Amino acid sequence: MPFDEVSRYSKGKVQPLFGIDERGALVFTGSGILLSVGEGRFLVSAAHVFDDLSTGCFLLDGAESHLPLTGEFACTAMPPSSNRDGDSFDVGVLRLDHRSSASLPEDLFLQCADLRVDGVHETEGPFCLTGFPKRYQKPRPGTRRFKTAPVSYGSFGADFDTYIAYQKRGIARASHLLLRFDPRRVSCRSRFEDGPGLHGMSGGGVWQVDGSGAISRGTPKLVAMFIEYRPSVAAALLTLRIGVVLALIAARYSELHALLPLSHELSVDVRVHVASDIHRAG
Repeated sequence: MPFDEVSRYSKGKVQPLFGIDERGALVFTGSGILLSVGEGRFLVSAAHVFDDLSTGCFLLDGAESHLPLTGEFACTAMPPSSNRDGDSFDVGVLRLDHRSSASLPEDLFLQCADLRVDGVHETEGPFCLTGFPKRYQKPRPGTRRFKTAPVSYGSFGADFDTYIAYQKRGIARASHLLLRFDPRRVSCRSRFEDGPGLHGMSGGGVWQVDGSGAISRGTPKLVAMFIEYRPSVAAALLTLRIGVVLALIAARYSELHALLPLSHELSVDVRVHVASDIHRAG
């Protein structure tokens, strides 16, 4: 079935993220991607997802109810509007400290070889978005546990005027990837059905697949990260190319620059804001 192979491969590499409220209860905030660069281990997501994680960032594991992640956080600079609404460069990275990175199996982290940075075009779909919609993440009553379920959305390339769509959104094709989205064509439980919505999918991964739904060229390649859905702009998913994420890491951590497959097409100057460390809470 289309996209099932991508769903299986991305399991664990794309994670549901949780914060903690004033009562100490876990609160689902969005999706994130685990990435390894040399000695660095990163959690990548949309910056607005991290806004809800400043007092604690947690993953779920099989042995305990929650796993706290700590480390240094950096994100792209806030736009002139002073909020993330409509921010086209909405990305943040948490560089995990030793304790956090050691608590996660190495095979959960994507490697640079798993990424496709350049040469990805809207017309060369289909593409697959994997993440965790809020509707499917259910707290277990009386516990700090959640029942989580990922979803894979299929996008079959761009059949609209891409130049006009990019122009209307005020973005460039070198930094972003606009993908057609059909909420009635979601791959779930080995069939296509109506989707559960996109809230919670921010920070999820976008993969390129071939026409049969198999992983493109026989190897899994992450090409972008989902930011938002704007139906008024050609009913498209707005995704940020993975090259922008890598440019943020390179700008903040110069010692990793030589290890990163940086984009030759990206001409955007990624402005970095170092917010603070994320510490353990709860």
